[in-house]
Amino acid sequence: MRIGVDIRTLLSPTGRGVSHYAHAILAELIRQHPRDEWHLLQTGRHPYRPAAEHQGRRVHHHHFGRSNKLLNARLALTGRPALDSLLPPVDVLFAPNLGFINPGRTPLVVTVHDLSYELFPELYRVKERLWHRMVNPRRLLDRAARIIAVSGQTKDELGTVYGIPDEKVSVVHSGIDAAYRSVTARDGAAVRRKYQLPERYLLFVGAHDPRKRLPVLVEAFALARRRGLQADLVLAGSTSPALHRLVRESDNPAIRVLGYLPEADKPGLYAEAEACVLVSSHEGFGFPPLEALATGTPAIVSDLPVFKETMGDAALTVPLDNPAALAQKLVDLEAGRARLAKAAAQRALRRLTWANAARQTYDVLKHAAR
Repeated sequence: MRIGVDIRTLLSPTGRGVSHYAHAILAELIRQHPRDEWHLLQTGRHPYRPAAEHQGRRVHHHHFGRSNKLLNARLALTGRPALDSLLPPVDVLFAPNLGFINPGRTPLVVTVHDLSYELFPELYRVKERLWHRMVNPRRLLDRAARIIAVSGQTKDELGTVYGIPDEKVSVVHSGIDAAYRSVTARDGAAVRRKYQLPERYLLFVGAHDPRKRLPVLVEAFALARRRGLQADLVLAGSTSPALHRLVRESDNPAIRVLGYLPEADKPGLYAEAEACVLVSSHEGFGFPPLEALATGTPAIVSDLPVFKETMGDAALTVPLDNPAALAQKLVDLEAGRARLAKAAAQRALRRLTWANAARQTYDVLKHAAR
């Protein structure tokens, strides 16, 4: 099969879930299907370089211009160029995320990660709302031959919000990197030394946006400290001014901001934590608690359907926007009364591999190409 892939998503900020998904699923697809032709469309000043394992395979890179913004503006204003016109003939075009896409006459498969921009527009800045309006996801998804949803919750939302028929959408859960399952005590010790981490810490990993409910976590942490919690709180994945303002206003010296971390450091960071906490109001998939569980570290999450779908009873859940309940969960965890069974976590994670995700994704691509 000849497969075109819009890899402009790979240019998104390091550590973001969509970019990580695009890297991981593409690498595994190419590894599993080296005899297929892969045509990767990219833009920007710094072209994407393929992983070392792609060398020698039938992977072709097509660099179209130095500015992705310029290409997007042309697509938004004129609908041109059709992306398949920028590539040699392909059987199917794969877009790992929503964006400015005109597939031309080639069947399009697009992955949808969540619909928070439709369900909670008030949580987005004006610029972000304008971007989604110009992308026009409803029109793009109507045009797609097949849609991949990263969770059953996202599939349900596609039907509710856009009226997409069930038979057009395939649920393909993302994978958890093997590095999280094989982390060692030495890895954890190295990360602890590198970042001078406190002896005991709770961990949040992710961008600072309203859906993550960081003010709720910070308030709950303060309550738990007053009730005797000894662990500190480490916030990794963002260095935004709003985050620093939140920490400064909390006036809590036990909170530390790490910012973005290299992927290689994250397994050790999770493994050394007392727990990973993610109390979002909405998630399409949610990598951090799954990555934590893979290292053997407990996860505390908000009571959302997607977490029940991916983790079952392997994670501790708290009611949404309830700092008092979260604070009590943190205290209970430290006392040892809520330590998760490792076996439960491993059962939940056994099927969440990139190999499985790539096999299912390839089936969708093949179906669309026919």
